[in-house]
Amino acid sequence: MLEHEIQKLTDAIDRLIVAIGAVATVATPAAPTQDASPATNDKLAPMTFVEEVDAGDALRARCMAMIKADRGRKDAIKGLIASHSDGGVLISDIPITKYVEFSKALDVLDAR
Repeated sequence: MLEHEIQKLTDAIDRLIVAIGAVATVATPAAPTQDASPATNDKLAPMTFVEEVDAGDALRARCMAMIKADRGRKDAIKGLIASHSDGGVLISDIPITKYVEFSKALDVLDAR
């Protein structure tokens, strides 16, 4: 019972890490000022390499935890990776822009 609660907390932390990584990818533009040109306010801040690695590691850890909890999910997770990476087999094959979408797909799978 305690192991189950620890696993639930670990999964929640992994989802939080992914969510934080996703939020870091979208920067809110500063309020426009009279001196600033409109072209400078509509750009998104690029994700840094460290944030990319952290988000990928969090997704990888979450997938491993899900597979460890239920080996039957392995093929389903492999299918999700392939569908989000255009046929790839590793989480690193998934484009960073699809991390949030992949995480939501994991949520749906985890809810089953």
